[in-house]
Parts: sequence; structure tokens; C-alpha cells
Amino acid sequence: MDVRIGDPARDAPIVAALRTAWTATSGDGPAPDDDTLTDRIREWWEYDRRTVFLAGEYSLTGGGVSGMISLHEYRRMPTPGADSSSWGYVGHLFVFPAVRREGYGRALIDAVQQEARTRGYRRLVVAPSDMAAGLFHRNGFRAADELMVWEPDSATRS
Repeated sequence: MDVRIGDPARDAPIVAALRTAWTATSGDGPAPDDDTLTDRIREWWEYDRRTVFLAGEYSLTGGGVSGMISLHEYRRMPTPGADSSSWGYVGHLFVFPAVRREGYGRALIDAVQQEARTRGYRRLVVAPSDMAAGLFHRNGFRAADELMVWEPDSATRS
């Protein structure tokens, strides 16, 4: 299965097409027209230390890509007397519905895991959708209960 690391200058239009298709298939109806999406994706990609992996040859995107996944690197604050370390946050796994269950999701996750090994990450973290949770589990991810979330709109003080 062909998986490659995307380049923001070249592949932002492909990722924008994938994101638009994702929105359209999420059950919320058709994605709105957005002439700025490609530029905003390119800016997000370049600014935010992301690596985007692209897989397959499905032609709907015009770029011959069937799916994507992203990896965001977090560098831990250095600790006195210890080597610095990093970890990765995995997100944006999407495969076109017409080619799901053909191995693209697994290949994308495998590529991210291999990149994490190459970079020496201590861990990968993902907050999968209900639909993707089983795929991540089958690829070695496990549930972790140590994270907490704060959302400003729902916060109350005690």
C-alpha cells in the first residue's frame, strides 16, 4: 500500500479535498463552498508542526489519494539531567467511504507508528471517533484514562 508524507506546498489542495469530502460524509450534509480552505490548510500544516500522510490512488480528490492521517509533534519541556523527549498526537484519519476496508486506514496508522519510532517518540495519543476506535485498537492502541479536558464554554468553578 503506497503511503507518502505530503508536502504543504504541493498537497494542500488534496488535503482540502479530503477534508471537504470528510465533512460531506459526516452526516451533516454537503460541505459549504470555501474558497479559502486550501490556504488555511496550508497555513495550519506549515505552522503547527504537522506531518500529513497520504495513501492510495482514489481519483475523487483529483490527486489520486484515498485517505489521510496527521501527526502533530509535541516536545516535552527539558528536565535537568534527563534527555529531552517528544510524543505525537494522531488525528484526521479519513478514508473515502468507497475504499474503506481495503487496508488504507491500517497502512496510514502503520506509517504514523513507523515515523514515531524513527523520531524516538515516547508515545502516540489519539482521540478516535467511535468508527475509528476499533481500527486503532487493532493497531496496538489502548484506552488511557489519565487525560483530562477543560472546555471554556462548559467550565464551572467550584
